[in-house]
Parts: sequence; C-alpha cells; structure tokens
Amino acid sequence: MPQIPSWTIWKERCAHIFTGKTISLPIDIAKTANHLTSQHLGKHHKKPTQPAQPSTHLPITKTWLAPPSSFVKINMDIAFYSEIKPVGIGYVMRDDNGIFLAAGTSRACGRNAEEGESQGLKCAIQWAYVLGYNKIIIETDCKTVADFWNHQATNIGRIAANIIIDAQYYISSFDSLSVTHVDRSCNKVAHLLATSAHHLRDCFWEMEAPTWLLGLLQEELITCNIQVPDAL
Repeated sequence: MPQIPSWTIWKERCAHIFTGKTISLPIDIAKTANHLTSQHLGKHHKKPTQPAQPSTHLPITKTWLAPPSSFVKINMDIAFYSEIKPVGIGYVMRDDNGIFLAAGTSRACGRNAEEGESQGLKCAIQWAYVLGYNKIIIETDCKTVADFWNHQATNIGRIAANIIIDAQYYISSFDSLSVTHVDRSCNKVAHLLATSAHHLRDCFWEMEAPTWLLGLLQEELITCNIQVPDAL
C-alpha cells in the first residue's frame, strides 16, 4: 500500500485514541488511496484471456498447371556447380492438355547460377524456335531472370542481363512469348533433366519420354490428368 494514504489514516487513528478528536480524511486523499489500491490489485488480478483459436487457413498447394488453349509450356531449370564446370540445362515441353511433347538437356558456360539461368532461358527460347511452336510460356524458378525479362526492378549482373537481352531478339519470331516465375515444386522434371545434363550432354526426346523421367512426370502432372507417354 502507498505511503501517503497509510500515514494519513494512521494519524487520524492516533488523534481519535489519545485526544478523542476525529479528523476527517480528505476526499482527495481517500480517492487517491482507492485509486492506488485498485492499481495495486489490478497488477495481481489480470483479466482472463481467450485461448488462441486454431488457424483456418489451409496451405497452398503448389503444382504444375497446363497452359491455356493453343499454348505450349516449357519448364526450364539449370544445375550450377562451379564457375569452372559447365552449367547443366534441362527443359521439358507440354501442351494445353498437359501432354508431354519434348524434353532436352544441354550445357553452357556461366560464372554463377544467375548467368546459368540466363543461358538456360536463352537455350529454351532457341529450342522452341527450332521446333516451330508459336505460342510459348516459359516457366523458371529463378525470380531474378523472370523479373528482368518482364522489365521489373531487379538486381541482376551485367553479363546475365546481356544474355537475356540477346534472347529477347527472338520475341518477334513468336505470336506470343512470355516468361514467368514459379515455385521449385512446379519445376521438378526440368530440375532432374538439368542435373542429368552433365553426363547426358546434349540430348533430345520428342513425343516419347525416357523411362527414367516417367515417374516424375506422373508425380508432377497428376493434377492435370496427364496421359504419361510410352517409354522408349
């Protein structure tokens, strides 16, 4: 209990016992005593809190999606190990029904992963051009490369930027060409191809996927009800 109200009450008590006088307790001090007492009790008697409610938000499923009608989608990824080793590049193409069309592996030079991703994008665009497809969506899990292609602010190296600028010369050769960023969980097939590029070197499969790719194709594309192609 605070000192001032207690002392005043004690003084009033003594006056009443020894002199028979009654001293009225000042109203402001009484109010102060009541207020401070309430504060003191409030510190030790907190209001009960409601228990935290469990979250009702479900995790977002991230999976590969088929492109719009008449478009084909190319997923591209790279495998970078060091600046003295070639960058492994992998790409896979599927149509608007999720059907496997083609896949390939290649290698290129790059001092870092960013340059490797830029080389991979350029390679995928050249590949689509040679195959003769006109409406292309390219997906990459490298946000820096996708942002630079789409003229978004990004911190990209000069060499990587120049590689992408070179690739943009092909835009006029397509009816539609877009590059988008996706989560890595949507890019599993391309990643497996990229990591295999070092021992496969330059390989290409059209309409029929290699046996070792079929399981991952099924896993990644199951939500699209894809018809997995026959093995070689």
